[in-house]
Amino acid sequence: MIMKKFSLYIPLLLAVVACTEKVNPEEKPSDGELVPITISVENEQVAKAVLDFPYLKWETTDHVAVFDGTGKRDFSVSNCDGCSASLSGSISATATELLAVYPYSAADNSSDGFLSISVPAEQVLPQNACADPAALVAVASAARGATLQFKNVTGLLKVSVDRDDVAEIVLVAGNGEAISGKAVVDPSTGVVKEISDAGSRISFKPYGSVFAQGDYYIPVLPGKLASGFKISAVTSDGTNGMRATTSDNTIQRNGALSNIKLSDINWSTTILDLAQLKAWAAQGNAYGTLGDDITIGSDWTPVALNGAVLFGNGHKLTGFVKDAVNQGEYGLFSVVENCTFEDIELTGFNITSTNQFLGGLAGSAKNSTFSNCSFDGKLQCTAKVSWSGRSSVTGDANNFGVTGGFVGLSDGCTFDGCTYGGVLASLGKGTGGICGFAKDTHIKDCTTVIGCEVYCCYHCAGLITGAVIGDSVIEGCSAEGFVGCPSTT
Repeated sequence: MIMKKFSLYIPLLLAVVACTEKVNPEEKPSDGELVPITISVENEQVAKAVLDFPYLKWETTDHVAVFDGTGKRDFSVSNCDGCSASLSGSISATATELLAVYPYSAADNSSDGFLSISVPAEQVLPQNACADPAALVAVASAARGATLQFKNVTGLLKVSVDRDDVAEIVLVAGNGEAISGKAVVDPSTGVVKEISDAGSRISFKPYGSVFAQGDYYIPVLPGKLASGFKISAVTSDGTNGMRATTSDNTIQRNGALSNIKLSDINWSTTILDLAQLKAWAAQGNAYGTLGDDITIGSDWTPVALNGAVLFGNGHKLTGFVKDAVNQGEYGLFSVVENCTFEDIELTGFNITSTNQFLGGLAGSAKNSTFSNCSFDGKLQCTAKVSWSGRSSVTGDANNFGVTGGFVGLSDGCTFDGCTYGGVLASLGKGTGGICGFAKDTHIKDCTTVIGCEVYCCYHCAGLITGAVIGDSVIEGCSAEGFVGCPSTT
C-alpha cells in the first residue's frame, strides 16, 4: 500500500486544541483591537486499525478559520510535528466565544452559534494524499481560553484502486440525496442541521493524470441513501465502469462506508460503429461506452434491455429513420428495465409508428436512469384509441399513442439534466418532451428548447410530460415551446 498523508482529519478522530493568549496583563486591549494567540493541537487517533491510515500529519500549509464574533480569522500552522501543531493568528480582544472550522476554505460564516460550511462536489487530491483536505471538514466551539475539541462533519466512502489507468471516480446518490453542498452545522457536535445548494454527485480526481494504486476516501455529507449509490470510474482512454447498489445505505458522521474495489465494477465495451452498437444491444445487459458518433439509419431493429448501461461521453446517435408498424413499444430500444443512459445525444431521429408506446430511446422504461441526455428529432405516433373515460395509465388497455422524446411510458424512472428539442405528434393520448406518461417518476433539472413542439389529438400533452401519475416528482425544470391539441375524427 502506498503511504499517504493528509492534513488534520481522520475519521473517528478527535482533535483537542488548547488556546493560549500572549497578552501583557498590564495592558488592557481596546474594543475592536486584535490580539495574537497561539493554538496548540493534539490529535487522538482512536480507530487507526479500522481505517488503515498510515499516520496523521499536519502541514505548514494548513489553515483554520476561527470566528470570534466579529469576523472570520485565518490561523496558520507555525509549528508541526506529526500529530501535534501550533496554530497562530489573532482574534478580537473582546471575544468571549470561539468557533472554528478546518479547513479554512470550507468555512462560510457563523450565525447564532452555528457554522455554515461547504463540502465540495469537485474533489482533487494533493500529492501523496488519500483524500481531499478541502472536503475533510471538522468544527469546534468553546469559550475563550477553554479547550477546542474538533468534531468531524463528514463521513467517508472508501474506494480501492487496483489498476493503473483510472483518471476519475464519480459518486452519485441513488435517489438524488445530498452528499455535497453547503450545510449548517452545530460546532459542538458536528451534526448537520440544514443543507442548501445540495449536490447528489461528487467527482473525485487524482493528483496528476491517474490514481496510484491504493485506498482512497471520498468525504460526503452524512445521511441516508434510500436507493443506494453508484460508483463510476473513467480510465485515461475514456473507458467507463460502474457499480450500483440499490439497497439502503447510511453514511454516518465520523464513519466510513464499506470498501468499494474498482476490480469489482463492470467495465464497459467501447462502441465505435453501428455493428458494435448492435452487438452490444444484442447482449441485453452489457456495459457500453460510445467512442464516436454513430449513424443509425433505417437498418435497426429495437430490442429489449435489462440491466444495460450506455455511456455516451457526449457522442451522438443520429439519423434513426423508420416507418414502424407494430403493436407494443418502439424506439431505439423497445423496453428498457434497470438500465442507465448517460451523456447521450439523440439527433436527426424521424420515426413514424403505430405502436402503443413510442420514445426516442425506448417505448417504455422501468426503474431506469437517464442523465444529461438530449433529444432533437421528430416522433409521430399514428395509433388511435377508443375513448374509455379512464385517465389512469394503470390497467387501461386503451393507452395507445403514448409518446415521449426519450420514453413513451416511464415507470419508476429518473430523468436528470435531460433536454428535449424536437417535434412530437400523437393521435393517441399522452405526449411529453421528456416522457409521455410519468408514473412514479422523478424528473429533475430537465429543459425544453425554444422552438420545440408537442401535439396530442386526445388529451394529456405537455412540454415535460403528458401526465404525472402516482408518486411522481418534477423539480427544477424549465420549459419553453409550443403545445397543441388539435381535434381529429
